[in-house]
Amino acid sequence: MKLYTYIILCFFINYLFSDLQGEAIRLTSVKIGKFLPIEGSIEDKKAEENFRLSLKQNLEKAGFQATLTEEEHEKAIPSSDQFYIDGYYNANPNWSIYGHIYKAETAELIDAHNQINILTELDGLSIDIKEMESSNDFIWDEFAKKIVIRLRTNQNRIRRIHNIKEYILNSPIKTYRNFSIAKEEEEQERREVFRLLSETNITVASNVIKDADKQPVSVTVINSNQIKLSGARTINDLLMTYVPGYFKVEDQDDSIAGFRGLAPDSNSKVLLLLNGVNMNTEWQFGPPDSIINSINLDYIDRIEVIRGPGSVTLGQGALLGVINIITKNGVSNPDTAIQMGGGKDGFRNFNIQSGNNGKIIPELKTYFYLSKMQYEGQKIRSEGWTRQRTYEGAEIQGLELITDPREIQALKTSSQFGSNFYGNIAAASGNRVDRNQNEMMHGQIEYKGLKINTMFADQRRDLYNFYRDRNEAISKIRNGAISYLHEFSEQLKFTTRLFYTQDDFGFQSHSGVRLAGTRENRYGGSGILNWTVSSKNNLAIGLEYRKYDLGRMDSDGNNFIVNKAEPANFYKIEEGVPSPYRVNETNKFVFTNTIPVASFFMEDAHKLNEKWDIFAAVRYDKHPFWGSNFSPRIGTTVSPNNDLKFRLSYQEGFRGAVGVSYTGGYQKDGLLRSDNFNQVELAQVPNVDNNKNPTIFQNIPQAKPEKMRSIEFATKYKHKNKLSTDAVLFYNMIQNVIDVGVIYPNPDTNSAPKIGTDEPGDWKGYFFFRNTPGLLRQGGAEVSVAYEHKFFHIGVSHSIVKVLGASTELHSSQYLTSDTRNKHFKAYPENITRSHLQIIPTDKYSIGINHLYYYNWFAPTGANVRGKHLINVSLQYSVNDSVSIVLSIKNILDSKVLYPINSIAGDVSLAAGTPTYEGRTYWLQMRAVF
Repeated sequence: MKLYTYIILCFFINYLFSDLQGEAIRLTSVKIGKFLPIEGSIEDKKAEENFRLSLKQNLEKAGFQATLTEEEHEKAIPSSDQFYIDGYYNANPNWSIYGHIYKAETAELIDAHNQINILTELDGLSIDIKEMESSNDFIWDEFAKKIVIRLRTNQNRIRRIHNIKEYILNSPIKTYRNFSIAKEEEEQERREVFRLLSETNITVASNVIKDADKQPVSVTVINSNQIKLSGARTINDLLMTYVPGYFKVEDQDDSIAGFRGLAPDSNSKVLLLLNGVNMNTEWQFGPPDSIINSINLDYIDRIEVIRGPGSVTLGQGALLGVINIITKNGVSNPDTAIQMGGGKDGFRNFNIQSGNNGKIIPELKTYFYLSKMQYEGQKIRSEGWTRQRTYEGAEIQGLELITDPREIQALKTSSQFGSNFYGNIAAASGNRVDRNQNEMMHGQIEYKGLKINTMFADQRRDLYNFYRDRNEAISKIRNGAISYLHEFSEQLKFTTRLFYTQDDFGFQSHSGVRLAGTRENRYGGSGILNWTVSSKNNLAIGLEYRKYDLGRMDSDGNNFIVNKAEPANFYKIEEGVPSPYRVNETNKFVFTNTIPVASFFMEDAHKLNEKWDIFAAVRYDKHPFWGSNFSPRIGTTVSPNNDLKFRLSYQEGFRGAVGVSYTGGYQKDGLLRSDNFNQVELAQVPNVDNNKNPTIFQNIPQAKPEKMRSIEFATKYKHKNKLSTDAVLFYNMIQNVIDVGVIYPNPDTNSAPKIGTDEPGDWKGYFFFRNTPGLLRQGGAEVSVAYEHKFFHIGVSHSIVKVLGASTELHSSQYLTSDTRNKHFKAYPENITRSHLQIIPTDKYSIGINHLYYYNWFAPTGANVRGKHLINVSLQYSVNDSVSIVLSIKNILDSKVLYPINSIAGDVSLAAGTPTYEGRTYWLQMRAVF
């Protein structure tokens, strides 16, 4: 479906549902009472009647059923209407209006709004007020518009304490009636504003346990208010800001989602969900780049993150952690809003979102979101690894003049650059840090038990650590999911879900030459039966079936990959005439294949007594290549009292080798598929053993799924909803580590020969996916403390992870440094401290300060590199109920210490780190509600 067709369709549907809601609002009755003059004001009954008539007309125009009453306040309510509006006015000489909104049948004050004429309120002003005053009609009309917004956005008639405080208790009419706010209400208002880190309903970790305090695994929840005040630009940065045990690591191709010391190449061992739907690719790259590295966050209501394995409920890929993005919907966002902004380094964004919570059909809810964002990024600094490597592409942007004689001597390259020039990455690639263009559309329709979700995301992003021409990643996602909940009874419920995802991924050069592209189609369904066996026992049984169509042509008709934007990759010369290569046949990115995966899972939670619960689960997955896998979970939670809880649990996670290992691909880039692992010895590729003696490369065993066995002991403590602590100790054992191996011939040999049906890459060797033998044992702790006051919320956390033991072979893997005597994780800081402060000094201001300090980290060679402080600051100002402004400043300290970068396929030239964490930058966004 074309982009513009999708946009028109989405907003047509939203218009249709908006119209339905308009029909619903006509059934919402509003009674308009008397407006009385305040002390010192002239009484103008004729103007008061005209004003009330204007208010009535505006309400009716908006779809409300409005009536006027001549009764005084005490007699006009309670009534059978839904809303009752009255108030006071000051008519000296132009009107200022003080309006009050009540729940009519109970006479409960629920909201307020004032429309003040500033000139009227200024005493002793020696100017001709008649020349500057606004007309009464304008003031009345503005007041009516704000009242319409108040009613439309509060269909559930919730008591809005902050508006009552601002527009009544802080106004001249605070003593006119018995206006008051209970202390409990004020405390509840502050709690609603902060919405602490822990949510009451968690969806990602279990099919039967939703209580945040009784989750079977470690879960962190990031809500929309935290997202807004984070100062983060991407989901990867957002999670690094808030989630203990999470850190974004970089390598040549990726920004890697790292959990508890482990940073996997290409993110394939971390699972990303969108409203519970698995979004990961099977062919290699894990979560779609257009989501996890998107600069678009405004469509997200909250993010749930499992720290540790989640395969028991979610299967392959949930080895190290799980990220579940919950999008906004018509309940959380029942209005229409436009947001736009801009900032330093070419940041620009625009989005429009519209939600409806229908009343003529009460169960009908809709939400649509459309956005376009762009960030030009920052110039990559020429230091660290960028000074250690020349650019290997054809599209050289420029060369850097080096004046330091020591650098000239140490870094001088081939004579083509001249004796004083160095073709390093920063100067020659044209890459910019975090440059990104993103377009996104999201739609959701919910009716009773039926939910329909759609997502379209299109992104182009710089691979700023890459040193060849394919240094822009292109990710385009089209996703649709439909689920239905059928309740046989209160005890027996069945949920079924169908989904389809079309995932295009590719590379291009900065000049726009397409250098790679492929498509993967993913589709399938699941069914879960939830049975409340008794008041003490809940059971879930489920089936899931998924299919992956790999190696399809993308929207541009591509399924190929090359490294350089040079004519020789696309044309050959025949009798002096250039003839195009058929790169889709000679340089396949992924060979065409289909991989089905079937799963069965069962989960049970049993309440032994009021203080003691036990839980257990098991999942079985069947894959045509790596075979079968069982993932168990068992544990218990104990609550000595309402404030204190303990959990002890054991669970497993797993990940098989990525799909391209079996189907083949990266043709002429040197991927060796698993079908040819037993052909290596026949190829007689020269090698040397540990004693430097000549030998040949041996056959490669077929890869088994990598498996993590995890034990956690956790405790939570809450004291009067103000002070809370959350701590977890974990011990993990990782076996069959899936890593990238290389076959690279002896330097005396020009190139590796053909192996089976595969050919070497243009770099003269092969890479392949394998198991690294041995066992990795790790342990650590994540401790968080939070305190909530009515004016602020402060939280501090510290995470630590250590290598407790590792086989020698694992020091050549992606996880550990090469130093076998001093065992450390590679490119992952082992100690990280985070602190968060949210301040609400008034109802109009919110301030967020987020600080992260990562201690020393270890480069791939084992070198110890110092860490740094990262501080983001955000300030939100609410101009009024409809307009708010947010200023975000990232890396306010402008810290420029080299950032952790991992090596892949044995490349250790990245050891010094990368200069690619953004320097200080800022952006301003404005949101208007209609």
